Amino acid sequence: MKLIIIAAGSGKRLWPLTKNTPKSLILLDDGTTILERQILNAVKSKLFNEIIIIVGYKHEQIEAKIVHYKNEINISTVYNPFFDVSNTIVSLWTACCRMLEDDFMITNGDNIFREGVFNKALD
Repeated sequence: MKLIIIAAGSGKRLWPLTKNTPKSLILLDDGTTILERQILNAVKSKLFNEIIIIVGYKHEQIEAKIVHYKNEINISTVYNPFFDVSNTIVSLWTACCRMLEDDFMITNGDNIFREGVFNKALD
């Protein structure tokens, strides 16, 4: 199964926190980012064989961050070139061909949740 994380938006509602940082890379109180927590929870769940992150706003920062997790899980990005004028549905559309290959679960890149949520959702 694949995990698809939508992290393309600019997070204007969180401005100025997101002026220089994608919202999925905002630091949490434990020193990790929202995205890192999602990746770590996905790896610990043992449900996923791949993580696909749909990126847009400041995508270079996300791509640099996920390099550290490539030894733990197959992880890649899909770029939404329309991120600044579109919404979640368009972001998903940019990765639609990757969804045909396997079952998948979708989450937004700014969702914060506890460990075990993926297993509970699947139940």
